[in-house]
Amino acid sequence: MNHPETLNNHQQQAEAVEKLAATARKHILIFSHQLEPYLYNQQGFVSYCKTMVIRHPHSHIRLMIQNNEKLRGIEHRLLTLMHRLPSRITLKKCHQDYQDYPETFMLTDNSGIYLKRTPGRTNATMQMDNRRLNDEYSRLFTTIWDQSDFDATLRQLSL
Repeated sequence: MNHPETLNNHQQQAEAVEKLAATARKHILIFSHQLEPYLYNQQGFVSYCKTMVIRHPHSHIRLMIQNNEKLRGIEHRLLTLMHRLPSRITLKKCHQDYQDYPETFMLTDNSGIYLKRTPGRTNATMQMDNRRLNDEYSRLFTTIWDQSDFDATLRQLSL
């Protein structure tokens, strides 16, 4: 296990999620307020996502968002990719019990984690190899995912 790398600004955070995506082979799980464009709408990040789901036959990306309002009417590369590869990339709107959950995170495979614990603050952390923390957040993600539903309006975004 490595120590968390502190990310003090949006540029460092974008580089961190791209670095994590570059190493993913099995899955990427994203729990986000609104698929923040400074993180998830970047060409490099989306390119790594596309490469993973095309090269690795059983890989998948699951996206969980708390608010879809700000996604309406913008061109989001990750959503465009989702529309092209709907069997490999799925998106749900978070169950109402978790609408105000303060943390956002991205998990890769069984060890990588990007974590932003406080909304509105710029600080976040990234670890390339923390199986314990990744497992903890994977269980949380699965719990929320299982209680959440696909939202028809989300399927139409960026078309």
